[in-house]
Amino acid sequence: MDTETRAYLDAALEGLRQDIRAGTAETAALRQDLRGETGALRGETAALRGETAALRGETVELRQELRAETTSRRQEMRAQAEDLRREMRETAEETRRHFDVVGESIRSDVRAVAEGVAANSEAIERLGTGLRAEMDSRFTAYHAVVRVALQELRRDIHEGGHERGPRSPL
Repeated sequence: MDTETRAYLDAALEGLRQDIRAGTAETAALRQDLRGETGALRGETAALRGETAALRGETVELRQELRAETTSRRQEMRAQAEDLRREMRETAEETRRHFDVVGESIRSDVRAVAEGVAANSEAIERLGTGLRAEMDSRFTAYHAVVRVALQELRRDIHEGGHERGPRSPL
């Protein structure tokens, strides 16, 4: 290698060394900035961890409150449901008693109507029997009068129609 090439390469090498030194200084500054930012991020992360822990504590408290409230509501609902069941049973019993009374009243009314119908049937039967007897007796009487009148008429016809005095119609 000749001296000129060597000098050129040495100069280029020296330029590269200077660039590397300048880059190393910049890299050190960047490292320092990065360390500062990393430290700040660590502080922020620690603060966030603290806030997260506080939120977890609040969440646990809220869960406990919610469980207590839910348990309380369930107990209230069970008590109300039991009250409603008791009320429904009482109402059903009262309704049953009412219907029993109404049913007995209706039975009594039906008996009274049945007795009235039976009494009316007997009265109608007696009336019918009485009317039949009266009609039979009148028919028999009229029949007897008509028979006597018919016999007299026949006798008058056979005897030649002799006049007699006025007769009573019955």
